[in-house]
Amino acid sequence: MGISKGYDDETLKRVQEVQLGILKSFISFCDKHDLHYFMTYGSALGTVRHHGFIPWDDDIDVGMLRPEYERFLELFAKEGIENLEILTPLHNEAFASRVTHLQRKDTTFISEYSKDLKCHTGINMDIFIYDKVSNDPKIRKKQFHYTYLLGKLLFLKGTANPNIPAKGLKGKLYHAACIVIHHFLNLFRIKASSIYKKMMRYAMSASHEDSAYVAHFGGYRTEIGVFSVADDIFPLRKMKYEEIEVNVIYQVEKFLTIFYGEKYMEMPPVELQVNHYPYKIEFGDYDE
Repeated sequence: MGISKGYDDETLKRVQEVQLGILKSFISFCDKHDLHYFMTYGSALGTVRHHGFIPWDDDIDVGMLRPEYERFLELFAKEGIENLEILTPLHNEAFASRVTHLQRKDTTFISEYSKDLKCHTGINMDIFIYDKVSNDPKIRKKQFHYTYLLGKLLFLKGTANPNIPAKGLKGKLYHAACIVIHHFLNLFRIKASSIYKKMMRYAMSASHEDSAYVAHFGGYRTEIGVFSVADDIFPLRKMKYEEIEVNVIYQVEKFLTIFYGEKYMEMPPVELQVNHYPYKIEFGDYDE
């Protein structure tokens, strides 16, 4: 969840330009190696509704099936992409996040929720991994349940002050519990990478199955986001995004209806136009 927009128009435009440059480099790398990706979540909505960024948005979300993602990591480790780096808890122990960042090295982007992390975070693009959903109801339930809990635990490893929507006494109790969990994890030196690995084991627990369905595990309302690889995701479609073309899943309208409702083409009220307005931002050597 983000916060209400607070950018001036010029700064937001610069952030989007840097992110679009990251996306272009990523797409070029994927095309070179025949890797499949697709715009997901807010970026899928932006592609369909705005043919680019949601006007107030400041991030880019792409999805990859697990085999494609693992191959991307392997190739990136060998070749790299100029001025970009990958950030996960396995790449930097101080990064407590379940979502992979592909970030520009010479920039700084610190959100309110990442300001306690002891690692460099730059202007970035998010990569969401889609794993097989088990055919076995018991395993499927564990996938949804434990990846969600471990994802929350991983986040609390990095900060004691998450955004808690609850107010009053309930909100105070939640906040106190978050502080206790955060300090417990650090007191007993539980590593972010250990939590992340365990989370990935649950997410990948159906990788050996002949399952026709995938989901991104660990996020909010994961259970509703189960999609058929053959019928919902492939064949990928091309759509305009700013001045380039990007991939979206075949049933992108179904995806958007599930996550944003049947009226996803309508603009939300101003109070719901949120982003990740940074605590600190630096453009470094980025050339406009």
